[in-house]
Amino acid sequence: MPFGERVNAERLQSGACESGGIMLTKIVIKNYRMFRDFALEFDPKMNILVGDNDRGKSTLLEAIGLALTGRIRGRLLAQELSPYLFNKEVVDGYITALRDGFEVKPPEIIIDLFLDVKTAPATLKGTNNLLKSDEPGVRVRASLNPDYEAEYREFIKDPSQVRLVPTEYYKVDWLDFGGNGITFHRIPATASLIDATNIHL
Repeated sequence: MPFGERVNAERLQSGACESGGIMLTKIVIKNYRMFRDFALEFDPKMNILVGDNDRGKSTLLEAIGLALTGRIRGRLLAQELSPYLFNKEVVDGYITALRDGFEVKPPEIIIDLFLDVKTAPATLKGTNNLLKSDEPGVRVRASLNPDYEAEYREFIKDPSQVRLVPTEYYKVDWLDFGGNGITFHRIPATASLIDATNIHL
């Protein structure tokens, strides 16, 4: 990075909290905001994110929080799902393919957060993740709802009118890597995993 350029840094403590908690080991993100295909392994003790403004530091922390809570800005993702949460490059490709007459699936958002096997409940383990790895973890996925398949088909009959991802036909799943629905009591100390005191701007 050129000398004198302004740099912001954010610190995320990925290790278990002093009061006991779950250690994060890695995250894989597909089509969420600026991240089209992104993967990051966490250091067991501390991670420092360094970069210019608008390079994805806050988005990464937001994605971690979303995987842990199923919420964005304090509200369930199912209530806040917007076409603008999808990676723009992927959306542009989807719309272009539709207009060129190709049969394409609408894009999905997937955030897979892998948890340390020593600190995470065994019930969160499975291969329901992008890496197909048998590990404990949690997943948020926004995808086309099969119940609205007919409505979606009707919507794309005139591709020239498709300008955004039709999120009104989507559903949001918050699952563990075993494919089971998540409830807060199954992820103890969720609130302690991401804490404002652990983030420095």
